[in-house]
Amino acid sequence: MCLYSTYTNFIFRLFLNDASIWYNSGDALTHIEQNLPKNYKTNVYMTSALLIDGPDEIIRNHIDKIDSLNLLLQTYPNINLDSKTYPNECHLSMFMYSVIDGLTSIFDGYNYGFIKLNHTVTLDTYQEHYKDLSQRLGFEFTLALNKVRRVAYVNYHQQNWQNAIDAYNACYSKYENDIDVHQEMAICYKNLENEKKSKYYYSIMKELESK
Repeated sequence: MCLYSTYTNFIFRLFLNDASIWYNSGDALTHIEQNLPKNYKTNVYMTSALLIDGPDEIIRNHIDKIDSLNLLLQTYPNINLDSKTYPNECHLSMFMYSVIDGLTSIFDGYNYGFIKLNHTVTLDTYQEHYKDLSQRLGFEFTLALNKVRRVAYVNYHQQNWQNAIDAYNACYSKYENDIDVHQEMAICYKNLENEKKSKYYYSIMKELESK
């Protein structure tokens, strides 16, 4: 049985790699069913290998116990569970694949992905993505301001002026010396018929250009 975990803020990420759930007559299944609270929150990635040598009865018992654990954990609403079977790997050879796939699964969504100019995305949807990820992994992710800048520009390109302004304001601390940002903000405010704000950001743009 190979099991290891990582944790932050006491929400664990558990990796069970071809685990020997059959050990001691499947005592782990009984222990979980009798003692683990139904509101328990964690993230689990479990795997099994099918290329096993030995008597059919032992092999079947090994696989059945892993399947039973998978089904049992599915009854826990707050356990984020994913699993994979490797039909062409044995207990030792599957470990590297299991670790890579497990990390990929557990931390799925860590990178929001490249935002194209035709994507529909706002500051709210970008924030909501990382709020959900933070709740799932038990770690508070801070927004990447360069991505917020991209959200702003995509909305600017699509002429969603207010959405663009919301995103520009959220990343302004990083781009307060960026000429393009001030020009784009000035144009947004002009299209929102806020001449005062538009002139303000145009003036900063001109000041930056003169330096």
